[in-house]
Amino acid sequence: MPSLRAALCAFLLGLAPLATAAVTVIEADAYVDVERGKLVRPAVIVIEGEHIAAVNPDSIPSDADRIDLGGHVLLPGLIDVHTHLTMDISEGWRERRVKETAGDRALRGARNAKLTIEAGFTTVRDLGGRQFADVALAHAIEAGFVPGPRMIPSAHSISITGG
Repeated sequence: MPSLRAALCAFLLGLAPLATAAVTVIEADAYVDVERGKLVRPAVIVIEGEHIAAVNPDSIPSDADRIDLGGHVLLPGLIDVHTHLTMDISEGWRERRVKETAGDRALRGARNAKLTIEAGFTTVRDLGGRQFADVALAHAIEAGFVPGPRMIPSAHSISITGG
């Protein structure tokens, strides 16, 4: 089940700060097996450090911390392949290109990255931020300075003139 483990790992990345013991067990009603297209019941996930050690094992380590998600179904982390986390369309967006710095953009991106991970997206491909604000945001997320999904920044946008 290596690919199932990889898919579940994406979901569990958001729970990594909860894992304080060497071994953590997450128990839920079911998990979505995306390869087979079905729910598997029950869902018992054993995590050692930040890695999935077992899915529905025959036995559970007695010294493990337990997270009870009864009544819930585990879903692999979602991936969004077209984001612009350092941008948004809100009041004043037309003037931002001349009024804001890369730091302003990166801070807006930190807010949007938090909202994105909370919505279940554990990986995003960000398609261009001005002045490398997207790259700075990706570095901040990777370093643990701000919460957010795994981010693959493009730095420069490739687009039509004016697009």
